Amino acid sequence: MTKPSVLGSVEWNRAKWGSPEDWERNGNNWSFHSDFCSQPYDKWQRSVVKAFVEPFLSPGLDVLEIAPGQGRWTEYLVGKCASLTLVDLNKSCIDVCRDRFGSRPEIEFFTNDGRTLPVGDASVDLIWSFGSFVHFDPREVDAYLGEFRRVLRPGGRFVIHHTGWPDETLRFTGLTRHLGRPGRVLQHRLAQGRWRPGGDRVEMSAQRFAAMAEGRGLVVESQTRTWGDDREFGLAFNDVISVGSLPDHRRPQGRARSSSLRGRIIDVAKISRADEEAWRDLGQRALEPNPFYEPDCLIPAARHQTFGQEIQLIVAEDDDGFYGCIPVRHVSRWHKMPYQIVTTQVRRMIYLGTPLVDVQRGTEAATALLRALVNERRVGRSRVLALQELTDGPIATYFRSAASALGLPLFVFESFERGLVRRAEPSGYERAHSPRTFRNLRRKQRNLGKAMGAPVEVVDRGDDPEAIDDYINLEASGYKADAGVAMVTVSGEPEFFREMCERFAAAGRLHLPSLTDGKHTVAMIAWVRGGDTLFQFKWSFDEDYARFSPGLILHTEVMRVFQEETDAILLDSCNWAGNEMINHLYPDRRRITSFFIILGSSWRDQLVIRSFLTLRPAHRWAYEWLYERTHRDDARRGRRAPGDGGVERR
Repeated sequence: MTKPSVLGSVEWNRAKWGSPEDWERNGNNWSFHSDFCSQPYDKWQRSVVKAFVEPFLSPGLDVLEIAPGQGRWTEYLVGKCASLTLVDLNKSCIDVCRDRFGSRPEIEFFTNDGRTLPVGDASVDLIWSFGSFVHFDPREVDAYLGEFRRVLRPGGRFVIHHTGWPDETLRFTGLTRHLGRPGRVLQHRLAQGRWRPGGDRVEMSAQRFAAMAEGRGLVVESQTRTWGDDREFGLAFNDVISVGSLPDHRRPQGRARSSSLRGRIIDVAKISRADEEAWRDLGQRALEPNPFYEPDCLIPAARHQTFGQEIQLIVAEDDDGFYGCIPVRHVSRWHKMPYQIVTTQVRRMIYLGTPLVDVQRGTEAATALLRALVNERRVGRSRVLALQELTDGPIATYFRSAASALGLPLFVFESFERGLVRRAEPSGYERAHSPRTFRNLRRKQRNLGKAMGAPVEVVDRGDDPEAIDDYINLEASGYKADAGVAMVTVSGEPEFFREMCERFAAAGRLHLPSLTDGKHTVAMIAWVRGGDTLFQFKWSFDEDYARFSPGLILHTEVMRVFQEETDAILLDSCNWAGNEMINHLYPDRRRITSFFIILGSSWRDQLVIRSFLTLRPAHRWAYEWLYERTHRDDARRGRRAPGDGGVERR
């Protein structure tokens, strides 16, 4: 008589998942996670992709998926990376995947032994697995982690869904194993909060997985059970998703790395040369680039803007350098709320507030930053952190994890999706408009050229020293000056803008796409490059030609320029939530989130923030009604082209 294989062993997994008849709808019939959080399965699955797949994918990466089954997650990886390798111990699963995706030349298919990966050393940028490691014996998990260390390139990432039982429950496994079925029932009650065993889960905790990864030279950066704006999505059976990386030890190191990071507060206006260089180095290696939080933006802001002396930089550091930073200002009134707030909005009209964080020590850096603010709050400073306009990706996850670890209440107060363009086929330019709209825009562009006396075209004036002042003057000539939002109406703003642009131009990172006939510029957009992304931060047009919609023409044409004349992967509109025109024009999406973190446990702070969140929808409705009314009046008077919509709200 054949002895039954042990749960989690290679033999058990081969027998359990090897029959094609056991799979329904390619595995999408397993809806217990979506049922657990009372969400439709499709909506839950899309949330997993947005939170744990898209933030780590880009077209230039080599990706490996372990145990794809019949490809229910593979379909979200196909076409979004340079190469994709599928590895499964069941040949029947690989055969189904080959039938589904075999026409794609960038995909390779392998059957393995359940312990090793049939790829070369340092050949992979991202490893993904969902729904499989929960069934792997800890010895097989450890073997795979050793393979991660071998096949990942320095700085490469892994995103793994695995069992996450409470660590203390693993102490009883030796006893419960000897009690037979009653022992298994008791074990599941302790580990999963249910009497009935379910999910065929192996004995693993989040802490144990992290320790095993560390033993293999890897770093676990975050471990997540719930996600979403209101934590409405999650995992059943106490499962967890771990995100980690292989540290890049090629970066020159100083003295031995400290066991923990410390927080420090720096006045940006008085920053030393050494701190500026450490800050600049962090900006270059940050997991999520943000040029607006780099020294070439914030040092000019501190030097020229009226509140510049108030800008501080909170850093997480050790003897090797900076591993995280957030710029902040302490204010006594925030959005008309009379309360002491420390905000990351340190200059006017900034719609990208993602902190700079090194991938090697993500959650640790976020924890050190928050701890520094907590310590400052204890000496009488601001009581609440308003962390605004983050991309809802790994950095936001780090701060959620850090706040939870420190016991700091966190409240999401804003979340929206804004437009961006992702390098793809068909291009964003081709997806922006219908053929009829393209014909109308080309006609308007021809008529604009006739009105100006020469054809107009898009020219990048990023290396033209006169272009910066041309933009300042273009903005000042229109309605923005009357409304008091043009740079010339704010003391120090033109000087700040000029120095910031000069710094980025000197580094070859500034782009100023301009719609011009060679003599006169009728519309301009400002881009700055950060990593593989172009970030838009200013745009304006000549209102004398508003009837030709020069702003809309330029925004459409720059998507073609992005696709054909740059090697960037993303073009982020850095747009505010209410700009319907831009969000309609730019076809792809990036989720932006903002949240309050209470820097302590005061009931008063929580009461104030909860009251603000309750009353905010009514305040926003009144504001949007007033803005729309003003917008219609401006369009009626000819001060703004209705077709340009909210573009000029910059």
